[in-house]
Amino acid sequence: MERDLDIDRADLNAPEYGFKGNAIYFCKTADEWSGSTNEGIDGSFPNQKISIHKMLNDTTGNPLAERCPSNQLRYFHLPANNMRWVEKAMSRYYGELDGNFDHYQPAKQMSRERDSSAESSGEGK
Repeated sequence: MERDLDIDRADLNAPEYGFKGNAIYFCKTADEWSGSTNEGIDGSFPNQKISIHKMLNDTTGNPLAERCPSNQLRYFHLPANNMRWVEKAMSRYYGELDGNFDHYQPAKQMSRERDSSAESSGEGK
């Protein structure tokens, strides 16, 4: 029996699907900062978690896209060293379009291509 899910099937194959990141909020009161809970995120301070997929892809209800008042400090932790996630998170934060990552190639592959083109042109000798 298949459950009715409000998830695009393509989303299930996204690299960030299933990962959750931490969202930690602080508010300044008088001369000190104290922990705060964001009602739109599961859990309570300091253990609030949000879906990385939601953080990177949702345009509405996304805490990265919310204005941050001057008396508030927000910290979002991405649980992996994935630069594409960082770039998308920065795009959400600044309200920009996502970067074009179609040209992305692993460094190892790029260096192999560079080495083989240098050899074929006689530069490698």
